[in-house]
Amino acid sequence: MRQKNWYLTIGTILTACMLAFTVLGLFWTPYAPSAMSAAARSAPPSPAHLFGCDAYGRDIFSRTLEGAGLNLIPCPRLDGPVRLRARIRYRMAEQPCTAWQTGEDALRLTFDSPQRAITPGQTVVLYDGDTVVGGAVITRSVPD
Repeated sequence: MRQKNWYLTIGTILTACMLAFTVLGLFWTPYAPSAMSAAARSAPPSPAHLFGCDAYGRDIFSRTLEGAGLNLIPCPRLDGPVRLRARIRYRMAEQPCTAWQTGEDALRLTFDSPQRAITPGQTVVLYDGDTVVGGAVITRSVPD
């Protein structure tokens, strides 16, 4: 008689849970970050908007932004998508992201995880380790 392998059982259950959460995530975030809704203005957290909404009815968390007035310090241009770290607030920890230069002084940046209240007019600062790569003024939050 064969003994049951508990490690295999636990691993299978954990894998099934992770797969279920992945599939659930595809349906759990149905709103674009810049989509406005008059009915959801300043809405508190709810099943429809897990972290609530701002004064314009937009979901508070989003991942992608566009910036203008790009100022690069150590290089003349960002060639292709570049893995960097970025900060949109002074006290915020640097967050991993992918940045593209989309024009002479324009930038598109996608954070690895959603960020709270990406707001036009704020400055995004880009880092590569301890080196400041540059910065830009956020022009808008973009739907993923």
